[in-house]
Amino acid sequence: MRNRLGLTVREVAGATGIPTSTLGGYFSGRHLPPLTQPKVFATLLGALRIPEVEVGAWRDALIRARRNGKA
Repeated sequence: MRNRLGLTVREVAGATGIPTSTLGGYFSGRHLPPLTQPKVFATLLGALRIPEVEVGAWRDALIRARRNGKA
């Protein structure tokens, strides 16, 4: 989504307050956003213009990825 929107990692960092290095890890697949901080994940999705009605599906996908040991 970030690439589709033409946003840099720094631009997303500025919009969310999440450090650039952390976002770089998320976007590269080195690690996943924490489930213990749902507001952080929701803020990230908001910056990527994910509609509010889709946030639950994205959270479910994050949970599945964590269960499968993807990060």
